[in-house]
Amino acid sequence: MRKVAPSSDAAIVAQAMKAYSSKDFAKARELCRPAAEKGSAGCQSLLGYLAREGLGQAKDYAEAARWYGKAAEQGDAGAQSSLGYLYEHGLGVTQDYATAAQWYSKAAEQGEVHAQVNLGFMYGQGLGVPKDGAEAVKWLRKAADQGEVSAQYNLGVIYERGEGIAQDYGEAMAWYRKAADEGEMHAAYAVGAMHYEGRGVARDYAEAFKWFQKAADAGEPNAQLSLGLMLNAGLGVARDDTAALTWASLAAMHDDKRAQELVDKLSKALTPEQIAAARRAAKEWKPKSSANR
Repeated sequence: MRKVAPSSDAAIVAQAMKAYSSKDFAKARELCRPAAEKGSAGCQSLLGYLAREGLGQAKDYAEAARWYGKAAEQGDAGAQSSLGYLYEHGLGVTQDYATAAQWYSKAAEQGEVHAQVNLGFMYGQGLGVPKDGAEAVKWLRKAADQGEVSAQYNLGVIYERGEGIAQDYGEAMAWYRKAADEGEMHAAYAVGAMHYEGRGVARDYAEAFKWFQKAADAGEPNAQLSLGLMLNAGLGVARDDTAALTWASLAAMHDDKRAQELVDKLSKALTPEQIAAARRAAKEWKPKSSANR
């Protein structure tokens, strides 16, 4: 290992991050290790990440936990969140939901968005902490207010289902829309479903079809099946059984029995030419990068 020239901790971290950005992970590790051994939280956190992801070395969760632990004890929010994740999933350490929640809480209090999301989930499920819908919403909202799409979507789920809090379809729709507008395909499907069923909004098949289309274009299988069903029934759109078969076929690839039933039904009703066209369209289909594009 070559010697690292005298430098401030911040400069060493910057050099290591430059090497990391260039995908020279071995150099990043080499630069950081001496500083990490001397107590650099930034380098400790980076070494933890390299070990966890197996970048420039074999994946080693135990080593990741060791370095994250050192940085976390110094108050590094990112390391605290990552250490919580390792404890939650039992990676490199004995699975311990309570310890995971403690580290998530420390990071979440500092505004670390991923820790806020994970802490919200733990309160929602009662893992390592008492099950508490209000606390789940509190932490998910903090993350959602920072623009975290997964938190926005899951707030929608909680409000729609009334999990630990009062059911509120209007609030659910508002959060689903925020996530869907950022391209979250499950949220786009949820917006479509609420329009289809008239929950929180007036029933509107055309609007439902529009949102199902956005989600289906991104690869959401439930939305693909919904398009197939609506096209077959002519709800919110002109009836088109060939297109319905295309979407049902795509959904059936995910082992959806309902989709397969629709495929079987349409295959008996359509001409060989229509079936061939639908199968060709399904084979050539490629997902779009975002549900709102």
